Amino acid sequence: MGGLVKNGAKPQGANRAFQILVPETAFLIWKLRCERRIERNDDPERAFNLDEVTGKWKAVMNERLQQDRILTNKERFGPKALEVNTVLETWTGMVHRPEGESLPDNWIKTPGVLVGIGSYRRGRNR
Repeated sequence: MGGLVKNGAKPQGANRAFQILVPETAFLIWKLRCERRIERNDDPERAFNLDEVTGKWKAVMNERLQQDRILTNKERFGPKALEVNTVLETWTGMVHRPEGESLPDNWIKTPGVLVGIGSYRRGRNR
């Protein structure tokens, strides 16, 4: 993780994002393998396609993002609540809004703000 360190200071958000993304992705890979081997009987014709895997990964990341948003509630969790800045630093570069819309400064607490891991454009002109 040497690439995440700049000027001797470790960026908290990037490190936390890495600590979330790697185990969540590894667990998803394990679940997909189990589903392929057990439920799909390892049938090549029933193999996962890229859109299916991408959708499942986005669902996992969106669920984790929503958990972090909920965990910032100091009334509910008291001193165990996550700091809003920690969540902002972790997720701000990854959340997506429809084109033309921008995120509010504090999108974590804004009611009715739908945020999530966005889609990517496949192909040459990404």
